[in-house]
Amino acid sequence: MSVRYGIALMPEPGFTARVYRARQLICGQYACWAAEMHMLRLPLIEYFQCPEDAVESISAGLKSIAQEVQRKYQVMPLTHHGASTSPERPGDIFLVFTLPEEGGDRNLPWLYSLRVDVLGQLGQVHGINTGNVPSSHEYRPHISLMQHAELPPTVFESAVVFADAVVRDLEIPNETRAWQLVLLRFESDAVGEDWNQGGWAADLRWNLLASYPI
Repeated sequence: MSVRYGIALMPEPGFTARVYRARQLICGQYACWAAEMHMLRLPLIEYFQCPEDAVESISAGLKSIAQEVQRKYQVMPLTHHGASTSPERPGDIFLVFTLPEEGGDRNLPWLYSLRVDVLGQLGQVHGINTGNVPSSHEYRPHISLMQHAELPPTVFESAVVFADAVVRDLEIPNETRAWQLVLLRFESDAVGEDWNQGGWAADLRWNLLASYPI
């Protein structure tokens, strides 16, 4: 059995409910279930190795970070622009989050600051391996609607169109806010040691270990 941990944000419940329904329709229509193996969340740090005796320290650190975020920001807005895909992530469809600004989009400053704080906290705990975690420059805040779909190119193109139409038809709001900061534990017998290629989709199991309001 292979074990990894993850830290993520949960959006507001009403927004989550609508996106969950969209994800269900998209995955079901194209018979690709990988995204649905996960809870619906916006990952901050995903699939890192950690000794089990360090979990309590991580939880305490996340609680402190969440309290500081509440004090500093009060409201943490999230804005997306519909279903998107990227050549860097073939087979994936997602909602990508940015903060609108006149004349264009800019990245979410509070979210990147939060992620830096979480990485800093992990760096203080002995035995944690975050070597494969994307850098701040590479990080793209998103919620997955489809993952690791091995579809022919023309079929995947239709899936992107379908996903965008579902998001619009369900009237998923473009704006929400971060609601909870969560710590997750993942287990898979099928994945081996490479968690980046979707091998976990065959038998992923997960537990929500801690959740803190932000």
